[in-house]
Amino acid sequence: MATSLDPSTQELLANMLDALDRLYDGKITIVDLNALILATSRVVHEGELTRELARAASALHEILRRGASPEDAKLQALDVTDELRRALAVLGLP
Repeated sequence: MATSLDPSTQELLANMLDALDRLYDGKITIVDLNALILATSRVVHEGELTRELARAASALHEILRRGASPEDAKLQALDVTDELRRALAVLGLP
């Protein structure tokens, strides 16, 4: 599917996948990841992927609102962004 995406969209989505990796590695905060997801969702218009970005952003916002401990929040964030990671992975991004 990545071949049907324009190069700038491919780059945005590749950056999103990298950000999800950084969450796993503890190198990005949930706040920063949520901001990146929101910004990406405003420029990517790819049906199901757009819905998945919006769902992940909403779920991350809820985690932040609840104020869980940093470790619990990270585990919850990894869980709620897993479907987004899978959706991005199948695109075969560069």
